[in-house]
Amino acid sequence: MIPFDDEHRESAANDRLAPKGKYRILCVDKFDHEHSIYGDYHSSEEALLIAKRKTENAAGSSSDSSIAIVYYVYDDQGNYIEY
Repeated sequence: MIPFDDEHRESAANDRLAPKGKYRILCVDKFDHEHSIYGDYHSSEEALLIAKRKTENAAGSSSDSSIAIVYYVYDDQGNYIEY
């Protein structure tokens, strides 16, 4: 897959939409731009805590620029929720 092509953008945009009233965690590989849905959660606090822990565990002792896998949280409108 070519990163950032139209098909990839549409797929990522659709996958960011959590079910109504929930929060979705997406797992993203920063090097090949592949993504997958990690899970849907009832509260932003729970999703943010899990995403932050998963990203920290993936980082280990790496620097920000060398972290391969990151976890992002989105709401049911597809908006990114920061932790």
